[in-house]
Amino acid sequence: MTTSRPDGERPLIHPDTRVFPDKYLVVMLRLFKRQHMVWYSEFEDIYKAVRGFEAVADEFLGRLGSKAGDPDKAEEALRHDENQLWRYYNHAVPAILRRAFIHQIYDGPALTADQYEDITLSPRSIFEEEPLGLVGGGVVDLAAEMRKCCYSSCLRQMLTVALTGEFQEFEDACRLQGWLGRVIITAAFKAQRLLPTIQAPPEPDSHKD
Repeated sequence: MTTSRPDGERPLIHPDTRVFPDKYLVVMLRLFKRQHMVWYSEFEDIYKAVRGFEAVADEFLGRLGSKAGDPDKAEEALRHDENQLWRYYNHAVPAILRRAFIHQIYDGPALTADQYEDITLSPRSIFEEEPLGLVGGGVVDLAAEMRKCCYSSCLRQMLTVALTGEFQEFEDACRLQGWLGRVIITAAFKAQRLLPTIQAPPEPDSHKD
């Protein structure tokens, strides 16, 4: 864990901007339920790309108190305000989870929002996580779930990418998939060459009767 200001100013998150993919938010909520307060490198990469999560965390901690650290209780408290509930899940939950992780390795008082944001973490990848045991028996294998989720995402995007030619975004999405990602990307290129060029329909002419 290091503390330093990044070079250049990170953009500030907008209140209605989605930053973390849903698949990561789902994992975070599962970690809260298990009280397994772990932060992964995939989360950190996204977190450090912008700023403003900590201010939102402070807002909800001040508003909800200890309930902010329990997504189920927070949802109950915010159930009549969908916009605030959305902000809580998308912006506060990641910061609160990250703070909990920091205080497992930092034995000191609470920090300010700016201090939390200045910390740079180097946690392990979620794909290195061991299966988590459940109280009622069984396990939750987050790494396996993430791989399955990523594979499904790649397959869903393949046809779209083949049609549009937006290969860079697709390649980024599949980078974690190793050989399978490369196979799918290659297939998408081949499919694109076989498919006819698709053009958008012309805009309606409002001047015609």
